[in-house]
Amino acid sequence: MSSTASPYVQPMALVPCTDSGDRLRIALDRAWIISDTHFLHTRLAEVYEAPARQTLGIDHNDAMIERWQRTVRDNDLVVHLGDLALGAKDDFAAISEQLPGRKVLIKGNHDKRSRRWYADHGFEVIPPFWLDYAGWRVRFQHTPDYDRAHVRYPRVLICHGHIHSKETGDPRQINLSVEVIDFTPRRLVGVLDERISQLTR
Repeated sequence: MSSTASPYVQPMALVPCTDSGDRLRIALDRAWIISDTHFLHTRLAEVYEAPARQTLGIDHNDAMIERWQRTVRDNDLVVHLGDLALGAKDDFAAISEQLPGRKVLIKGNHDKRSRRWYADHGFEVIPPFWLDYAGWRVRFQHTPDYDRAHVRYPRVLICHGHIHSKETGDPRQINLSVEVIDFTPRRLVGVLDERISQLTR
């Protein structure tokens, strides 16, 4: 992990997160992003994403816990883009207590439980949101922008998950599913700087 400071990052961003005007305070240089962990989703590991998850050599739950702990500190923020965990309702507690950081969740299509349940497991549910960064507008949501409602406009990036090992083919849509980020939270400014550099060089 590079210690080089981002050429773009402002020290703090305030992101509107609710219709009532509540805001999420993000220290961008201490923010991480990840999607589609699917903790405790046995079927996914065995069938749907078997190649990616089986090449880990260990249980995909254990691998993601270890890599999260190796990366994230207690005072960091983790933005999870959805499809957090499946399995029996009470089994996730043993995993969630091992995941450091302040954790926020944009619900995915598999995240069916109540806001209270996620809060009890250390994840604050927030809606999709926008962030202004280095002259770009960045959207954070679970799915890609399939209908191009946003990326039809210039200087827009979409951070998403949902599609696991696949890609949209659009460089302005950034897939953060664990299968393409080595099952490890990625530093948010690193993700954005890298893609902006590719698009503007």
